[in-house]
Amino acid sequence: FANPIRKEVPDKNDTDVIYFGPGIHEFENGKFDVPSNKTVYVDGGAILRGQLSLDSVENVKIIGSGMVEHTVKMGVHIANSRDIEVDGIFVTQCATGGSDGVKITNVKSISYYGWGDGLNVFASNNVTFDRVFCRNSDDCTTVYATRKGFDGGCKNILMENSTLWADVAHP
Repeated sequence: FANPIRKEVPDKNDTDVIYFGPGIHEFENGKFDVPSNKTVYVDGGAILRGQLSLDSVENVKIIGSGMVEHTVKMGVHIANSRDIEVDGIFVTQCATGGSDGVKITNVKSISYYGWGDGLNVFASNNVTFDRVFCRNSDDCTTVYATRKGFDGGCKNILMENSTLWADVAHP
């Protein structure tokens, strides 16, 4: 995938930056809990072997052009959070539940396993997908009011400038 050249790379010495440089990064228990008010930078040469979990946080950015390894289901999981940005990374799945103000830009989602949805939305508001690419074994994207433990409705969900390619289910 061709990515736009990132003009601003965060300083890895900044205390508000979590920096994953080139190489393989394994997380204890297969998950990394991202705290509020942080920027996570995933370098183009970085492979994360575990989920990036954003649970009950705010003001978080996940940026870069690296990847969450293809075996990690739900590579990025956003739950009960607000003001979240995910830009440029490669994942199997990126789900948003019970959240508000989520922007997913230039993300590539590819899955091959059963029920391998790409970019799901559960009971969330103000979620934007722009310039995403999905090649998923199941649904590329879904919008559910109540499901997977998230209750309520969905408002202002926008998908634009994107390519959706489903194998056995629905774009």
